[in-house]
Amino acid sequence: MSNEVSSKKAVVGVVAIVLVLGVLVWLVNYLMPAKPITAEITLQNNCDLPDSVFAVQVVPNGAKAAFSTTTKKVRMQLMSTDRVKLIANDSRFKDYSYESPHVKVSSSVILYANCDDSRNIGQISR
Repeated sequence: MSNEVSSKKAVVGVVAIVLVLGVLVWLVNYLMPAKPITAEITLQNNCDLPDSVFAVQVVPNGAKAAFSTTTKKVRMQLMSTDRVKLIANDSRFKDYSYESPHVKVSSSVILYANCDDSRNIGQISR
């Protein structure tokens, strides 16, 4: 019976350690102040449209940077808590709309334009 009690105590101890570590990771990731980061954002265009149709939008502040026909990369000064998404470059292409899911910022981000994928949240329309 004492082995059974020891096993239960060991399981409770392991669960407690996992919970404490989980809370610490959450605290570090979500409660620490945001840090500036230079992000290089690359467009992977799988659509039958020029790269200049697309732009990057920062969530939550709405800042935008457009791709061009010669540039598939943009550099942006962002905060580590920001997210980015691919949108239509509505300043040049008012007839198009596109919006991808947003992704977490890192020093190198690839955003995919998938116009033929029916599972994609983003829709290209004209």
